[in-house]
Amino acid sequence: LVLKATKVDGVYTDDPKISEGGVTVRSNLTYLANRLSASIAQQLNAEAALELAGASSMKRYTENAVAEVGDEDVYEVDASLRYMLTPLTYGIGHIGYGDFKFQTDPATDFDRSCQIWTVDGGADQALAPTVKLLVNGGYQVGKTADDRVKTDDSFYGRLEVKKRAEATTMGLAGSYGLYGPYVQPYSIQTRTYVG
Repeated sequence: LVLKATKVDGVYTDDPKISEGGVTVRSNLTYLANRLSASIAQQLNAEAALELAGASSMKRYTENAVAEVGDEDVYEVDASLRYMLTPLTYGIGHIGYGDFKFQTDPATDFDRSCQIWTVDGGADQALAPTVKLLVNGGYQVGKTADDRVKTDDSFYGRLEVKKRAEATTMGLAGSYGLYGPYVQPYSIQTRTYVG
């Protein structure tokens, strides 16, 4: 049985306030951020392990005008089952849920809030003693709080290669799927990622 918990908080800024000739050109985008995550992993038998994880994060802007549309709360829950197929290959099943809550923009009456459900499966394969390949695919369902925003469900896929060295791990990953509304003024969208 393995238990992990992490808490991260601090004061950050997207952009500092800019005034020119006594006029505010850009508002102060300083905010307090707090993220709490926890997970529990249990080896069920010699071949199978179950992991449950959850996270809660919040962002609170210090300036009221910005807070009206920028404050956010995100809740995430994940469950994963790993099963050893061979000594070098693990099968993986995963179910995830994300709930993104935002303030309704008073100027546009637009609510970016949404939920994303993910179901996927795949394999974790050791290609060499220091090289691993992770491939998984599945389906995502998204639902927005604002009926004016079209919700698209999407295929989800991820491919990742990791190479472990003595003091570091290098990796290359690519994925495609639904992306939560982390960037204003957008709501749920699909994203292709390479990194």
